[in-house]
Amino acid sequence: MANASPDNLTWRNVDPTDLTASQLAAYEAYKSAQREAARLREAFETHFATDLGFTDTSPSRIVFGYKFGKLSIAVAPNDRPRKPAAKPSSAGNLAAFLAAHGAVRSL
Repeated sequence: MANASPDNLTWRNVDPTDLTASQLAAYEAYKSAQREAARLREAFETHFATDLGFTDTSPSRIVFGYKFGKLSIAVAPNDRPRKPAAKPSSAGNLAAFLAAHGAVRSL
């Protein structure tokens, strides 16, 4: 049997209105922490790059990697646009999606 990997899974968006009140509260707390972490990451990266002399008008920029909990950097051209994030499909609701995939319990 082949192992499931993120590359060969079918991803679906979940409408937050399909969540229970307690699930929604936990999700909102998670999203709030995620926004704060993104703000702090941006502040760190800006501070680090500025200290090294990289600016918005520099021909090069510092890019950051955080895989496996380690901080990595690279120098990249400053003219490359960022790659857009993949968009998962959003057809159907959560209950139908779970039923179609053999979920033991539904919401």
